[in-house]
Amino acid sequence: MTFLSRRPRLLTAMLAVTVFMVASMGSVRDYTLSDPQLTLLTSQVLWERGALDLRAELDRLGPERFAKDTWKYSIRRDGRVFYGYPLGAAIVSLPVVAVARTLGRDFSDWETDRRYQIRLASLCCALVFLLLADIAWRLTRDAAAPFFAFAVTLGSSLMSTLASALWSFNFELVFALLALREAARAEDRTLAFRAVRTGAFIAAAWVCRPSAILLAAPLGLFALLRGRRTALALSAGAASVLLPFLAFCKGATGFYFASYYAAGQWVRVANLETWPANLQAILFSPARGLFLFTPALLLGVAGPAWPAVRRRPVTLILATWAALTIGIVATQRNWWGGWSFGPRLLTETAAPLALLGFMAWTTLAERTQRRLAPVVVLALAWGIAVHTGQGLYRHAAYRWNNNPNIDAAPEFYRHNWRFPQFLATESRNKAKAEAYGR
Repeated sequence: MTFLSRRPRLLTAMLAVTVFMVASMGSVRDYTLSDPQLTLLTSQVLWERGALDLRAELDRLGPERFAKDTWKYSIRRDGRVFYGYPLGAAIVSLPVVAVARTLGRDFSDWETDRRYQIRLASLCCALVFLLLADIAWRLTRDAAAPFFAFAVTLGSSLMSTLASALWSFNFELVFALLALREAARAEDRTLAFRAVRTGAFIAAAWVCRPSAILLAAPLGLFALLRGRRTALALSAGAASVLLPFLAFCKGATGFYFASYYAAGQWVRVANLETWPANLQAILFSPARGLFLFTPALLLGVAGPAWPAVRRRPVTLILATWAALTIGIVATQRNWWGGWSFGPRLLTETAAPLALLGFMAWTTLAERTQRRLAPVVVLALAWGIAVHTGQGLYRHAAYRWNNNPNIDAAPEFYRHNWRFPQFLATESRNKAKAEAYGR
């Protein structure tokens, strides 16, 4: 961190520890048996055999003990078994898994897997907070940056999603914010833009989650505007990560990358006819609406309206990243993102929208800030109550996805204002099931 004295650094460190503790003590852990379940087992196999094939584990354990559900892995024609989600988290987790294996831990045990998922997820939450605080300070030089980052982390999907399991979002956002930090550091041209490391960071983010390409695009433009040599250096940094990764995938699986990484996959499953309805749902529905679950991010939408914000190069990066993410998610048929809490699929928008909002806030006159402060504080407090209090600590919010199963009855939930997830309780879930049965 680059703050002006030791006191802000100590305060920021204390807040980071608090974020870690809040994340690690959460009670909703059911999502560890969802998409991320085979992540650390893949790390274990990679560590022990230098391979990705999980066939031996499937045969040894049997389907019921191998994974809770079959959608998480694919069985090739030759009998090999591979984890079906991005490999970045498994690769980055290798050092932790290696140490755990020397201590006798076995990640085919679901309880062991859960504990280590949560430890790594909590660490990611703390790192995301630290990076968000650092970027906010670099962009504004405002002493409130750590408090802002703390409230946003606890009051958005950065907590309710990242702390609930080791999703592909977790390490992706750490690397994405490291790349964004480089752009913020060099925005005023008083410091050199370290293009090689920026390229490496954004490539690592892509390996963790392919949607990081939506940040890579504006970052690439940022580099290009600084000159051809800078753009080439960015590309070289990206290649230093991508080429070894692709070579490894080819050797381990026979393919350069899984279909999950192919941009064409997004296009294939897109449905432009439902785009307007899906856009409304992911932004304002009581089931998944970003601005109902996290109203403080609305200030970020308005941020570019301020000339002092709009003229800054980093604004284009932040706004493009958020807008492309929202636009792409709205094209997907599975707009609700399966069993999850609130706007999980828009987790990547929390940081850019929050930073745009904070940049706008710091440009306001002190008198205007005093008038708006109660509204902003209330919005942030609501976000904390929803994402930490409800999403991470209330099991009813997880069970809200059932009776009816949201994957089987998404339209029941799209505009159901009687039973929003952010107000879920056991009694309200029972009433929801009865209402659906009628």
